[in-house]
Amino acid sequence: ASLDRSKDYHVIHSVGNIAIEVGGAVSRLRGKKHLVTTQGGDLADYAHQNSVPDRVKRRVISYSLGNASLVHAVSSDMKGKAKQLGAKNVVVIPNGISTAVFRPMNKPELRAKYGYSLTDKIAVSVSRLVPKNGMDDLIKAAARASRELTGFRLVIVGEGSQRSDLERLIREMGLGDTVELPGSVPNAQIPEYLNLSDVFVRPSR
Repeated sequence: ASLDRSKDYHVIHSVGNIAIEVGGAVSRLRGKKHLVTTQGGDLADYAHQNSVPDRVKRRVISYSLGNASLVHAVSSDMKGKAKQLGAKNVVVIPNGISTAVFRPMNKPELRAKYGYSLTDKIAVSVSRLVPKNGMDDLIKAAARASRELTGFRLVIVGEGSQRSDLERLIREMGLGDTVELPGSVPNAQIPEYLNLSDVFVRPSR
């Protein structure tokens, strides 16, 4: 509200649970249009959660969605969830990519550049290393895959607070030659990792 008083915005744009709740209140208080973007976990299935905090949260989110000028959902599934929670005006605009950046590249050249052979079976994930993204589960799955697939490799690109725990898990499971954590890489390298892989994996809790 203080920012709006100093900047006099035309639209309040909320992304994510807390923002949706606060944005609904601020837009009402300040008499501004409210645009809500919902992307996934921010609209959990509150219908089956009956604790007092969940019921209160459901009412607040329903109020914000119901009074929003427009709700932007990234999928038809999210549109349905938003409407169940009271949203009236919902439009679906999926997340997009630049096909000039994310495009087919020469796999043999990329494998040679990063030190992999053409016979390696490579799974790549790009993720923050935080518990909600389930990289520990992915590493455990890699242990099984490495037993069943000759030359299996898992490359997890990204950085985060869980790095040391994941490194410990890799050591404990004897996966030092199977799982790699190259950390954060320049954005320009992400399409290269995707192109050298056989499969992209993105778990989530």
